[in-house]
Amino acid sequence: MPSRYHRDFLLTLVQKELSLRYRYTWLGFLWAVINPVLQMLSLGMVFKLFTRVDIDHYFLFLFIGLIPWNFFSQSLHQVTPIIIAKRHLLTKSNFPKEFLPLSLILVNLLHFFVAMVIALPLVTVNYELSWSKLLFVPLSLLWLVGLTGGLSLLTSAATVYFRDINFVVKNFLPLWFYMTPILYTQDITPALLQPLLYLNPMAGVIELMRFGLSITSTISLDLVGSNLLISCLICILGWYVFQKSKPYFVDKL
Repeated sequence: MPSRYHRDFLLTLVQKELSLRYRYTWLGFLWAVINPVLQMLSLGMVFKLFTRVDIDHYFLFLFIGLIPWNFFSQSLHQVTPIIIAKRHLLTKSNFPKEFLPLSLILVNLLHFFVAMVIALPLVTVNYELSWSKLLFVPLSLLWLVGLTGGLSLLTSAATVYFRDINFVVKNFLPLWFYMTPILYTQDITPALLQPLLYLNPMAGVIELMRFGLSITSTISLDLVGSNLLISCLICILGWYVFQKSKPYFVDKL
């Protein structure tokens, strides 16, 4: 259990990150909502106009997919080089090294909640929510945070030893986006890409969240099962690699 000093230190890291991110901006924290809304409008108009996708309330469907994806991709993108970027803290302070990636994940989690506060009233107006399904929303969020945390620990530790990892993550995330059912549903995924969905844990997270909000009426248990298993393996591997690597971070930096 972290001491009060460690909890205060983590809180300080979160506050500093928020301050640095929105310093000298006029709209400040509102960008947490503006960014996914603009992304929804641009992607939605292109995809709906040129592919004529037949999904009810498509822009809201897309927005609910973008919220967890943005949390995941932004966290992974920012956390991967965090150990190198914060090397000065490692040499000056004694604190759990996990706090560096965790602080960024918590900041992005705040953005997630802000975006969901905007989205949920729209969901209740356009969809008939089921109380039995709503349980899957916090479960999908727990899954999302666990997957993001585990993969972030893995990539941030690996980047200390292999700096190419940071470039791999940056270049692979856009491809990962289009391999995830955000712009489309699992049902209309091309047959060639269907097997990849079962290897893509973010597919299960987004499908489960949409199902919990009654945006989709069915969900593939095979997809969720395989994605959940892969996510658990990623979490275990990420935690193990980080714990084994962190005593040597300062020497490698």
